[in-house]
This record gives sequence, C-alpha cells and structure tokens, in this order.
Amino acid sequence: PVYIVQSLFDEAQMQMSKVPLLTGGTYGKWTYIQKLGKQVAQSLQNIRGVFAPSCIDHEILTKK
Repeated sequence: PVYIVQSLFDEAQMQMSKVPLLTGGTYGKWTYIQKLGKQVAQSLQNIRGVFAPSCIDHEILTKK
C-alpha cells in the first residue's frame, strides 16, 4: 500500500509561482491560494490513503 502526504497549500509551489507567503494580504493572493487548494484536493480525490492537511503555515514531517 501507498500512503500519500500532500499539503493542499504547497509552500514551495506557491513560492515558484511568485506568491509571497503571509506578507501583505491582497485579494489576488487569497484567490490564488484558494484556487490552488481546490485544484490539489481535486487531483487527490480518487486516491485512497491520502493525508492532505490544509494548514498553510506549518511544515509537516520535516521537524523533530
């Protein structure tokens, strides 16, 4: 079995898309982040064994 861990709001992906994280809130940034989360959730919809947290500010499984 395979178990997938994927954040709905991938920090690295957003940085590559030139979205400065958590600095200055604009409607455009918020809209982009919401759209990204929905697209990731949709892409994982038919996969069994997925843990997809929706917290944008915490890294998972990278800290002790």
